[in-house]
Parts: sequence; structure tokens; C-alpha cells
Amino acid sequence: GTYFQNTFARTLIEEGCKCTVHVYPTKEARGLYKDDFPKIITGVIAAVFSFTVLVFLLYDMMVERRQKKVLDTAKRSTAIVTSIFPRKVRDQLMAAPVQGNATKLRSLANVVKNNQ
Repeated sequence: GTYFQNTFARTLIEEGCKCTVHVYPTKEARGLYKDDFPKIITGVIAAVFSFTVLVFLLYDMMVERRQKKVLDTAKRSTAIVTSIFPRKVRDQLMAAPVQGNATKLRSLANVVKNNQ
């Protein structure tokens, strides 16, 4: 005879007679493999994923807030420099690389001295 296999049933065809046999586990056999472990693992993975998303969003919010503070400070500094110094001095200050405070003061004094 020829056998056709399915996940739930096995069919035997012999000389035109078709018979199908279905196999089901007993309650005892089903109980051996039925537990809450997959649900627990799914819950743990979902919790870890949620925690990761929350930390990322919190970090993103903090970085954005910090960037806004830096941008506001830069705007205020530019406004102060624009209002205090003549254009030539201002352009030299804005083009200068970032330096320590003492070096900035010396270079500013030199620029002012040279323009007088």
C-alpha cells in the first residue's frame, strides 16, 4: 500500500479502500508537555524589550534637552558678541577655534589692541 503522511492523520489507501487514522494524546500525555514556561519566557522577553525602549526614549529626551540648552547658550553668546564688538573683531572671534578661557582672553586683547 501507499502511505500519505499528515501532521494529524495518516491515510492508508489499499485497493480502493481509504482509511484514515487520527491520533490524539491522552490527558496524561498532554499534561507532560503543557506548562507555563513559554508564557513566562514570552513575558520576560516583552519586559526586557519594553524596558529597553523606555531607556532609549528617556536617553533621547535627555540628549534633546541638552542640545536645546547648548543651542540657546550659543545663540545668547552670539548675540552678546554681536552687540559688543565691531564686525572685524566679531568675525575673528567667531572664526577662532575653541580654546580655553585664558587663551580666549589673550587673543581677544590682542585683537582689540591691533584694531586701535
